[in-house]
Amino acid sequence: MKIGLCGTSNISKTYLKCFKKLGYEIEIVFGSDLKRLSNFAKSHKIKYFTNDLNELISKKEVDCYIIVNDPSKHIDVAEILVKANKHVLIEKPLDISVDKIKKFCELAKNKNKVVHVVNQNRFDPQFIRLKSRIDDHFLKNKDITKYAYLRMFFYRNNDYFNSSNQWKKNYSCPLINQGIHYLDLMNWFFGNFLDVKSFTQKDNINLKLNDNIIGLVKFENNVLLNIFSSTSIKRNDIKFEFISGGKILKFEKNNSFLRIKNLFSSTKSQFNLFLDQCKLFVDSVKNNDLTHNNVFQAFNAVKLAKKLNNIIE
Repeated sequence: MKIGLCGTSNISKTYLKCFKKLGYEIEIVFGSDLKRLSNFAKSHKIKYFTNDLNELISKKEVDCYIIVNDPSKHIDVAEILVKANKHVLIEKPLDISVDKIKKFCELAKNKNKVVHVVNQNRFDPQFIRLKSRIDDHFLKNKDITKYAYLRMFFYRNNDYFNSSNQWKKNYSCPLINQGIHYLDLMNWFFGNFLDVKSFTQKDNINLKLNDNIIGLVKFENNVLLNIFSSTSIKRNDIKFEFISGGKILKFEKNNSFLRIKNLFSSTKSQFNLFLDQCKLFVDSVKNNDLTHNNVFQAFNAVKLAKKLNNIIE
């Protein structure tokens, strides 16, 4: 199995390390800036680099690609590669366009190829245990209303939004970018969302999208989730609570520190979560196992983020 890389963002270095640990080297790297590509390829000892997608398609021996470029262009690249019978692992979010994702989901459904979107939190043993407790003890009685609360502060300054070819300034919001993995967790915990009501406000006038979001989400299994997320408040922490029948499950995260109450399993490092994600991708390709294709789950997370930010497409 030979692997290619699309994009040279900071997260790409994590994937290089993951695949190297799994015994694979990156054969080729794709991007838009040839000078940046040349430096990146030289620094990481990658044989080939190109800004031409046709060259990726022509390399028959490279059958897998990791896509970590600008999220507004994830589908643009993934669609061409999947049509060329390549397997793809796509960084979050799947894309920022609901219309593009819809078409890509149909393509992925009809192609016999492994198509994974990164959702590394689902590999964390503490979240796995939390989901198990929710499933086993709280969701079985569908007549009882359950309540959940998710608060996410991801403070970002203007230097952050001005980086990455401006996509963060034009398309990012607290949920589409930073919070997308936690929205995925909510869908994983509670099932499909049924209704969304929200209020949004913009503090940073330089952004295209609003940077403060308050919402109420109704899920299957009679779950009501209150959510508040912001990139303008000068804090970086996450708090989640799930309440049912007088019992509370919760987790809190402050910067790199994660604390889950009422759970008694060790967590994994972020690197090991990405490693598990990459291993699942490799194993799925080797075994032609399409059961872990998760584009529809990733689509639901993007749709929820868009609805919470009152973005209609």
